[in-house]
Amino acid sequence: MFNHTLGSKAVNFKRIHCDTLKLTRIVVIALLLLTHKNVWSVEGTHVTNKSDFPLKFSEIFWDIKEYETIQWGPGRNYFSSDPDHIWVDNDGALHLSISERNGKWYSTEVISQQPVGYGTYTFTIEGDLKKLPGNVTLGLFTWNERSFQEAGNSELDIEISKWGNEIETQLISYAVQPIGSDPIYEERVRRIEVNDSILLNGTSTHVIIWKPNQIDWRSYRGTEKVKRNLIAEWKFSDDNPGRSKVENNTRSNVFVIPEPGNNTHARINFWVQEGSFHGPIGGLRQEVKIKSFKFEPSH
Repeated sequence: MFNHTLGSKAVNFKRIHCDTLKLTRIVVIALLLLTHKNVWSVEGTHVTNKSDFPLKFSEIFWDIKEYETIQWGPGRNYFSSDPDHIWVDNDGALHLSISERNGKWYSTEVISQQPVGYGTYTFTIEGDLKKLPGNVTLGLFTWNERSFQEAGNSELDIEISKWGNEIETQLISYAVQPIGSDPIYEERVRRIEVNDSILLNGTSTHVIIWKPNQIDWRSYRGTEKVKRNLIAEWKFSDDNPGRSKVENNTRSNVFVIPEPGNNTHARINFWVQEGSFHGPIGGLRQEVKIKSFKFEPSH
């Protein structure tokens, strides 16, 4: 729930124009995704600060990211562990908010205590995602603080955002990091057009299937993962070129599909691009409800 008070080879100029717009979008998103991680922090090599009080959600424990006095990635945000900002309700759903307190905006993020790896990740969300303010992002992803060199932090993403454009219709982004910045590795990110507002209004289910030779992303209307409910899907296989991640003047090894390693965790965050300064467009508190999460390891 989002709650504003509660919480070809021929020359084709049209095609050239469309391709230019597409590339521009990807460049903007890539730059924003850089702030998602470490432009304003050293999280790639630093253990994230966490609250002393984890949450139990979907039968597993989650640490709460906590940076209330310094700005941290993504997006130069402060992160709160305040129970008024992040909590599990009586029905077992996780609520993340973007909230203002004493003139300062706080984002929220949780990190599974349980390590994850190859397998299927299912995130079920309730709310009208098309009504997100243009500078707000909901992130569903994996991350490994210790695998930068060999696997670029083992990051796979589903992100729901308008990336600063209030009329943006490519609301869902699937990515396998790194997606680069100069140049952009276009083969590693897919933007999904969502023109029918009904598709993301109510309950939606978002899936990552991580295998050594292929990654699959799928989004569904409702909770049943069946073809009639499919909103979008994408596959990324190991026949793509290898890439390396550059961060803080350090370059990782070249890889195609990242390996999870031993310290990969599921994460969910709700944050504002350049959030510490102005908060969400419109200046209103935002809230998202995660009904459930499930990780099914490969066998």
